[in-house]
Amino acid sequence: MRWMKAVMAGAVFSALFAGTAFAGEWVKGDGANQDRWRYDNQDGTFANSGWFWIDGNGDGIAESYCFDGEGWLYVNTTTPDGYVVNENGAWVSEGQVMTQQAEAPAQTPAPTGDSSIASVAGTYSFYGARIVDTGVTNTDLRKITLNDGRVVNQNYPGSVEVTVVDENTIRLYFSQDEMFLQPDIYTLKRNGDVFVFDSYGEKRDALYQVMVCNAHFEGDTIEIGRLSRTTGEVGLYLIYKR
Repeated sequence: MRWMKAVMAGAVFSALFAGTAFAGEWVKGDGANQDRWRYDNQDGTFANSGWFWIDGNGDGIAESYCFDGEGWLYVNTTTPDGYVVNENGAWVSEGQVMTQQAEAPAQTPAPTGDSSIASVAGTYSFYGARIVDTGVTNTDLRKITLNDGRVVNQNYPGSVEVTVVDENTIRLYFSQDEMFLQPDIYTLKRNGDVFVFDSYGEKRDALYQVMVCNAHFEGDTIEIGRLSRTTGEVGLYLIYKR
């Protein structure tokens, strides 16, 4: 039944996640990125911010590859949205490289989801933490000023990776810098102009909703709300910028 699971996984993945890139070529980085790869679409753009089916060797069979917000290929790791890629960057399930028949070229290759949502994908770096009551923003990664003026030590994640599942769903993956914010995948669903907590991995525990209640985007900034345990409302925003 292993092959059946892999086939089913491929069908679900293809339907939900991956776009298709055509008529491009693999390009190796230089300098500090000399061991990294990008996929040049040959139209002035690179595959980026999600998954793409690519027939890199022209054999009529496409493999699925995931790229970060700057267009670099994820290799030999687990991607921020929880999928395993091998040493060549190809998606694998239960040890098997997942493939599909290469399609005819499309007019414009694009990430999954509409352009406005796809544009939020990428890596954001910590900018500051703002308490709602005071409006004070502290840009120290490890400190925050409380309402009474006291400065306390925190340990906020230095970065967050945003991936787009579809036009109504995003996922957040935090760097492992904070003791109390576990480095798993937070899934958020759209509610108007805001994305609200849906699950942490497979969990829908209210504890994790406290840590990541909601998120909204403003240009190249994402603000992530945390609930106050005393009021049950957002008491703090973590601010990240690209």
